[in-house]
Amino acid sequence: MANASWRPGRTVTSVGLVAAAMFLLVSVDAFRKGGTSDTSRSSGTGGFALIAESSLPIVNDISTPDGRAALGFDASADRPLEGVALLPLRLRPGDDASCLNLYQPRRPRIVGVPPAFVEGGRFRFARSLPSTDGDRANPWRLLSVADRDGIVPAIVDQTSLQYVLHAAVGDVLTLDEDTTRPFRVRVVASLDDSMLQGEILVAERAFVDLFPDAEGYRLVLAEIPGAAPARVDEVARLLEERLEPFGLDAEDTVKRLEAYHRVENTYLSTFQALGALGLVLGCFGLLAITARNVLERRRELALLGAAGFRGSQLQTLVVVETAGVIMSGLAIGVAAAAVAIGPVLAARGTLPSTLPLVALGLVAIVGVVAAIGATRNVRRLPLVPSLRSE
Repeated sequence: MANASWRPGRTVTSVGLVAAAMFLLVSVDAFRKGGTSDTSRSSGTGGFALIAESSLPIVNDISTPDGRAALGFDASADRPLEGVALLPLRLRPGDDASCLNLYQPRRPRIVGVPPAFVEGGRFRFARSLPSTDGDRANPWRLLSVADRDGIVPAIVDQTSLQYVLHAAVGDVLTLDEDTTRPFRVRVVASLDDSMLQGEILVAERAFVDLFPDAEGYRLVLAEIPGAAPARVDEVARLLEERLEPFGLDAEDTVKRLEAYHRVENTYLSTFQALGALGLVLGCFGLLAITARNVLERRRELALLGAAGFRGSQLQTLVVVETAGVIMSGLAIGVAAAAVAIGPVLAARGTLPSTLPLVALGLVAIVGVVAAIGATRNVRRLPLVPSLRSE
């Protein structure tokens, strides 16, 4: 402890560098998203097993028996559709506003949700601007609240809103600015980790007013009771076969959400790799500091050698001092990260991953090896000249 306070500036810098790097490694890892096992109505899939998009608009309402019959479905032959609830949504195609798009969307996709979707109260919300208890219980109802300034209420996934659109709940966005009919939307709520990332959701009535020429439906959501993978695939094949003239492509909502997670986790892995590199470089920087400290303390170490300490004992002494500095930085960084990510882990109800602990062990090993390398000359200290200078 006395030698650590001998050059407090160097010690604090070393501890602070290691602590900051370790804090970043642990805290960034807490935002990593795993596989999706929850498929309830309040999950990221909203309880839907399939999401399908058509190239051409579907004019008939596929949610009704008459609409299905007009589209070529046969109730007696299409057994896989028994108990399946199909919900059509209106879509104005445009730029993807999800994490899969590396560019700023200039003309984002707009989806019009029907009243049946609004009353379902699906998905989990990150933030909202409720004005009543009903809106607080079901923030989808905020889409039906007309704005006095003619601004359309909208709901966006939190990831798209923050990292792609660079906005927040309550902000007003001007869309289609480069066209002759720009319009404004107010973000009244944001979804928490949903498979609707990339879409700007408005009420169906507002959608029809904004895009009167957009006929029919382009999105279909399918809720399949007891959605086993085999049945989901069967329903997807049937929908694509019956609606082949419209160019329908069905996708598993769980796989879609996991694709978003993989992209986000890739970004996190990149940041973690950079943080780990900085941490390792910081540990090697301790090598130069330790070597300089040994050089400046050569008279003290020579005096200890004259008192009977062997060279290996002196080297161990300096290595333990350096390891103490590294361990202090690691402990401070992990403790600070635990405080920072505690609310996130508590909200998810999960335990942190072991990856930061692996990084902690590797950094500790690298730091000790660097300290041993920096003190390898302690055994060969010029004893007599150092004592004479003392």
